[in-house]
Amino acid sequence: MDMLKVLSLTFVLAMAVVLILAAIRDSRHYIIDNKTVLTVLVLALLFHGAQALLPAESRLTPAIGANLGSALILAVIIFALTSILFALNLMGGGDVKLLTVMMIWSGPALALPFLLLTAIAGGLLSAVVLLRIKLQARGLVTRNEASPIVNPLGSSLAPCTGIAAAKVPYGLGICVGGLYVAWVLAQRLMDVM
Repeated sequence: MDMLKVLSLTFVLAMAVVLILAAIRDSRHYIIDNKTVLTVLVLALLFHGAQALLPAESRLTPAIGANLGSALILAVIIFALTSILFALNLMGGGDVKLLTVMMIWSGPALALPFLLLTAIAGGLLSAVVLLRIKLQARGLVTRNEASPIVNPLGSSLAPCTGIAAAKVPYGLGICVGGLYVAWVLAQRLMDVM
């Protein structure tokens, strides 16, 4: 049984590492690929599987089936809502999928703090990107190819200065929320070990 607790903790830590790598890649290339999303999903299912094999008193959530069912319902709701944002070109497809899969990790108990921290981090990041666009438009900041602001029409044209130019690597915000979930789960697992 101790092995299952260690495995649970390992899956949580692996999820945190995958999220950090996804945030780095998203900030550089604006991509959260399907392999990353699938890896986070598989780790979530392995985590819940390891938890299900433990006796009820040793689990983080005694009613693992009900918790997972609620998490899946939340994932469907988040997918539906974020798909609307994707259709409006306000969110990338990788962001939609990663947020959806993270609901399986967070479950009903951590869904609200996860979404709140993700929104705050994403909002702050968006504000920084928009501020940088404004400063670039006024010539106070030079355009840097490594910055999260690109000219979608090509580098030979002058940089765009409106909100349409803002490409926000929202994977960073998802990573902040996800690391909170990982921290809480790891703390709880350490308490029952």
